[in-house]
Amino acid sequence: MSENVKWEEPDYRVKLYRKVRMNLDAAATYLSGKIRAVINKGQPASRPWQPPHVLTGRLRNSIGYESPEEFVRLVGSSVGNNSGNPPSESGIGYALWLEFGTLNMLPRPYLRPTAYAERKAVMRLIGTPL
Repeated sequence: MSENVKWEEPDYRVKLYRKVRMNLDAAATYLSGKIRAVINKGQPASRPWQPPHVLTGRLRNSIGYESPEEFVRLVGSSVGNNSGNPPSESGIGYALWLEFGTLNMLPRPYLRPTAYAERKAVMRLIGTPL
């Protein structure tokens, strides 16, 4: 004779998911801060292939992160700034122009080199034990 057994979700799964979300937020906050720190020098304007310098603060202030899904964090410009503006009005074009360059301007990369340089620290934050 078989009996029906109901499997209850263990409390550890809830705690684990909460901890993973907290670690992702901590890693995204850390990386956002590191990216903002790279864009910290003022005048004169930056040279090609160097991180951009602060002229108005618009780019630096637009660096942040958002959580489009439970276990996803997007870090970059025009995310997490709570402006409510569409990306085209929040500086994302400007951020891309600086990161990748244009036909008339060589790049001033800041996001990709910083993310690459901080990848081990970010992974440590994500994998912080319970």
